[in-house]
Amino acid sequence: MHTEAATVDRNTSEPIEDPPSGYEIMARLYAGPRATLYRAIRRQDGTRVVLKTSRHQRATPRDIADFTHEQTVLARLSDAPVIAALGFEIAHDRPWLVLEEVEGQPLDRIAARYRAPEQALHLVTRVAEVLAQVHQRGVVHRDLKPEHIIVLDDGRVRLTGFRIASLLRVDAATTTVQGTLAYMAPEQTGRMNRPVDKRADLYAFGVLLYELLTGRRPFEGADPLEWIHAHIAQAPVPPQLVDNRVPPSASAIVLKLLSKQAEDRYHSATGLQRDLERCVDQLRAGSAAPFALGTDDAPDEFRVSRRLYGREMEVAKLLAGFERARSCGSSVVSLVGGYSGVGKTAIVGALYQPIVRERGRFVSGKFDQYKRDIPYATIVQAFRDLIRDILTEGEASLADSRDRLRSAIGGNGRVIIDVIPEVELVVGAQPPVPELAPAPAQNRFELVLLAFVRTFARIDHPLVVFLDDLQWADGATLGVLQVLARPGEVPGLQLVLAYRDNEIEAGHPFQHCVDAMHAAGADVDLVPVRDLRPEDVSTMVADTLLRRSDDPAIQALAGLIGTKAGGNPFFVNELLHAFATRGLFAFDPDRRAWTWDARAMRAGNVTDNVRDLLVDRLRSLPETTRRALEFASCFGSRFRLGTLAAVLDRGADETAAALFVALDEGLVVAADDGFGDERSYRFHHDRIQQTAYLLLADAERADIHLRIGRFLRARLNASAGGLLFDVV
Repeated sequence: MHTEAATVDRNTSEPIEDPPSGYEIMARLYAGPRATLYRAIRRQDGTRVVLKTSRHQRATPRDIADFTHEQTVLARLSDAPVIAALGFEIAHDRPWLVLEEVEGQPLDRIAARYRAPEQALHLVTRVAEVLAQVHQRGVVHRDLKPEHIIVLDDGRVRLTGFRIASLLRVDAATTTVQGTLAYMAPEQTGRMNRPVDKRADLYAFGVLLYELLTGRRPFEGADPLEWIHAHIAQAPVPPQLVDNRVPPSASAIVLKLLSKQAEDRYHSATGLQRDLERCVDQLRAGSAAPFALGTDDAPDEFRVSRRLYGREMEVAKLLAGFERARSCGSSVVSLVGGYSGVGKTAIVGALYQPIVRERGRFVSGKFDQYKRDIPYATIVQAFRDLIRDILTEGEASLADSRDRLRSAIGGNGRVIIDVIPEVELVVGAQPPVPELAPAPAQNRFELVLLAFVRTFARIDHPLVVFLDDLQWADGATLGVLQVLARPGEVPGLQLVLAYRDNEIEAGHPFQHCVDAMHAAGADVDLVPVRDLRPEDVSTMVADTLLRRSDDPAIQALAGLIGTKAGGNPFFVNELLHAFATRGLFAFDPDRRAWTWDARAMRAGNVTDNVRDLLVDRLRSLPETTRRALEFASCFGSRFRLGTLAAVLDRGADETAAALFVALDEGLVVAADDGFGDERSYRFHHDRIQQTAYLLLADAERADIHLRIGRFLRARLNASAGGLLFDVV
């Protein structure tokens, strides 16, 4: 049998590869876009195995990293019911993963056997049990689908396909789509600005259960944009309306799993398993009565609620700006101002669903306090995301974008490619352009960029460009924003510009930019964001602790937190995290809610200063992790693994291991900076980066900056003057 596809691929003309020494290949099982699988014999003892290797004749560093990661995940799951890894080695310049071979079939090959509701529910109950064991070992699958569920001949179930699995409790929001679109949770699409945790697997479980019960998926799509639109914006038809044999309770379970918001799904695969068992028991007893779902469901870890609280007016203003941008012949500027940590980015996330619904696009960039001397870096970062999106779409959409871009930029394509190299992957090689003096060169760049943006911002396909931390914007980018905001220049464009209004005074460059926009007649909205009201803090705390907001105990706790946090959502989150870290919350399975010791919280030494709270949190980290973050803070909000390792004078693997702790704690997140093999990261919040920076003594900070400068000069010289924001 197989692990990724069950049948031997007999039609391919590709030669069978030389395996690692000690193995004899018997047949090719599967050849996919990323990996090839072979049935093989281990000569030492005659054991039948499956060999998995990369498709590339000479593996890239990313290939090796992916296979190494999969082996690491399978090692963590060595005692769980998954297809086990028996070995891993690099041979013939390629990674080879040795997997056990089992007697069974992937579910997609035998799904027809399980169309009857009782059989389907009995099978997925076993799948839920296996998934619960995977989650209990700290692994999120992230690509759960029928092909990765192996039904053994004796009826047991194994999971496979852990290439993109996560070992983190929470994966940060991403703009990169990883996984299989048909089974992808909304937060995995890169369009929700929501973290990804084990509840993404539960959404995928809902898709495959829907498919088993009804014979079809809840959604269909012809290209990535249609799939993403379906998962984010479409409501599924209840399974019992598709097939009247489906019991109402099973239909309700599926709809709960397919909830767009992770908070509305099950807390755990174990809670799901208990409800599925009740369904099976009912069917065997001849009953189909609905029952209350989740009565045995309990969170297996503390999670702060990620819902948006008390922001109805701000969201309404942003949505009104979006509607104007897509319905009138001009761009719209939405200015989102507020203190650090007040939740500006979360409010902007409310635009995701309407953008997807209207077949629009969303890109973002963030200015950096320490990189204000690099012109255009942030807007280039945003449009690189846009090009990555385009390159993942279907061929028809890619061809349309190619034609539009070529027509828009004409013979000036090299002007854009010089700052956004990925554009060349869309339009092809472009001829050089004449050299100009600085002022004419900047005018040419702005005109070409304007044509570039018009290609993607249209009334029928609006474009939202979100730029954060405008208080640190460079002058060149501010000039471009004034051009994009001019009335009539770019229909279908919404510029969402977030900034710390307490750091913008009269005479600030960004204030001059806004004044110029007003003077030119631009459509400019002001969206001020202030602290949460006490009732909003109460609701947030209640949702986190699975209690009612009118519970007097909740109101007392929310009052304590509100007093310390002052209604700042970031600080509220940090306080709840601090209480949880100190063991002050405990889950009560009888009440199905969190309890706490209010006296200990009042008496405890928990600061009411967010900087001190973050200092305590960083100092509690292992020294190697804390030092890595201190050095990384000197790069600004974003940094690359290889660059940080070089400045630390450590190996990349050692540095990555140190950063893993920070990733798992949610202090830094993996960043999507392009197509290269080098991993990159960003601090989860400016406050974290600034706190790590302030932990350094002045002399040491200066020394680190000198090291960074020497490294960057050497790298730039080696790359013949490559783009600085490619290096950092």
